[in-house]
Amino acid sequence: MPKDLWYYDNLFVDKNYYTSLFNNERELDMVDDTVMMVAHIDCFFLKQKQMKRYLFERDKEGAWILKTVLLDDMKDNSLDEVFFSFYTRFATDSLYQLRHISFPLRYVTIDPDDEFSILETTLDMNQWCAFRPAMPSDWLTDICYGKESRGKSNVKILKVNGIGNGYSNLFYFRKVGKEWMLYKYEDAGI
Repeated sequence: MPKDLWYYDNLFVDKNYYTSLFNNERELDMVDDTVMMVAHIDCFFLKQKQMKRYLFERDKEGAWILKTVLLDDMKDNSLDEVFFSFYTRFATDSLYQLRHISFPLRYVTIDPDDEFSILETTLDMNQWCAFRPAMPSDWLTDICYGKESRGKSNVKILKVNGIGNGYSNLFYFRKVGKEWMLYKYEDAGI
């Protein structure tokens, strides 16, 4: 592309978080794999139902090079559009959210009495309402290493990472019948 057609795209610069989506817990470990040669970042604009994909490849020296930027409607891509429709409502409608949580909700966090230990417990509906975290509602990003797309799955794990602030949460969803349900929540932030 000629240089005069380039434009600045801020991606995460004006945000204080980014997200990643996974189909299972095994995929969480792929993020640290340094042998991957291809990666893409998908930005999902939930209200507009659009997706923007940034495709990167590693060069011979190991540097990531942006190769392509694509803009598409979400209904036309291969990802599970039903999950995004569900998630948009889940993140913005508190009554709908409560109907789509498996209580008691499995909860994992850092033990407040010993910051080197993990505490595994459950949350009931009142505890969730009192302490529920803010959830991204206007856009999600997905960083995919080594494959074209995450594809459809009956499990989705949404990882929300703060940028420079220690915030890190994981939301575990699974499809039960025709409904998506939050079945586990991890607050792994410091």
